[in-house]
Amino acid sequence: MPARMQWRIVFNLVLMILFPIVLFGEGRGYAEEGTLRLTLDHSIQLARERNFTLAAAGLNIEASRADRITAGLLPNPQFSLNGTFIDPHTPRVGSQVTARIDQPIETFGKRKYRIEASEHAITSSDLQRRHQLRQLTLDVETLFYRILTLQQNLRLAQGSAERFGEILRVNTLRFQKGDISEAELMKVRLQQLDFQNDILSIRQEILDQERRLKELLVIDASVPIELVGDLQYQERQVDLGSLKEEAVQLRPDLLEVQSELSRVESEARLARAMRYPNVSVGVEYDTVGPDYHGLLGAGLSISLPIFDRNQGEVRKADIHVETAKLSIKEKERQVLLEVEYAYRDFIQKRAQVSLFESQVLRDAVSSREIAERAYEKGGASLLELFDAERIYTTTLRNYHEALFQYQISLFQLDYVSGKEILR
Repeated sequence: MPARMQWRIVFNLVLMILFPIVLFGEGRGYAEEGTLRLTLDHSIQLARERNFTLAAAGLNIEASRADRITAGLLPNPQFSLNGTFIDPHTPRVGSQVTARIDQPIETFGKRKYRIEASEHAITSSDLQRRHQLRQLTLDVETLFYRILTLQQNLRLAQGSAERFGEILRVNTLRFQKGDISEAELMKVRLQQLDFQNDILSIRQEILDQERRLKELLVIDASVPIELVGDLQYQERQVDLGSLKEEAVQLRPDLLEVQSELSRVESEARLARAMRYPNVSVGVEYDTVGPDYHGLLGAGLSISLPIFDRNQGEVRKADIHVETAKLSIKEKERQVLLEVEYAYRDFIQKRAQVSLFESQVLRDAVSSREIAERAYEKGGASLLELFDAERIYTTTLRNYHEALFQYQISLFQLDYVSGKEILR
């Protein structure tokens, strides 16, 4: 093959190797350096896939499955080899060599009850993970909408700062012309500074909340994020009776307590079965002296339960069963109480939002517009303009907070009832 052809083949191979690396490597770098846009569903998905606490709960399930393997194993046979009556001078005369294998046999369903208890433990571990998943989802939802609320407040503060920036510009010209005093100009400047400080404060709070959200989603601190969502009111109708029924049937923390009762009941049955001894059967092979070879034997051994009949463990297991039953009653009461008060909170938060949207928002907007027009025409003082702007800003912030609290009350209903309402 000509040397030129060989170099061409080598060059093409190098291109084939490097091209995907350059292409996809640059793509990954661009994705890491770019802004990560997150919807609520995407955020929850990332948290479920990456969160370390949830991953540890998954490993606990695997550990419980390993316990199930152990619970199902049969006892190992025991092999023994004995040599007796050995004369060092004539080792073959009168000596006896015995090889024996004994197999313990568990009686009265001990292995069965052990397996049952381990399987209920697997169920409990899975329900624990589901409960942690619910809590993680609620935390992500709360942080997501808290950031959206702060962003709304930031836009509100920026709008006020822009309006007073224009007022400051106009009043600066009026001061230069001698139409207003320096004291009045300073009041506008101080009000403008107050809005600027407000903007910085909100931005700092957004950074703090973003940090907490990134921790839950396991996102690198250097990656900028952008939340995609709206803080809008959507009226929901919820039936309290249905919520309570679903909570009793679906709440994983309640189901976990019920699974714990099944586990301790299996352990109680195992403790009762342990009152009865296991049986060990064995076979042996003997040789005696130089003449007797190939002698077979069999045996059976069993302990006599005269003193120890596992009385203490049986009593303790019964106490665990009674404790688990009390825990179920307590948990059911707690669940119903949580649903009841979450529903009341939802009704209260919905009423607050409705109150804002019925009249309060329109009054705040109208009051500010009237004050601005009156100030422009000289019919209102600077103090009245400040008061109208503060009332408007405070009202809008309270409205944003009411929307946030209403949204969280829906998520809280989702949490306490064990089912999804909004998504």
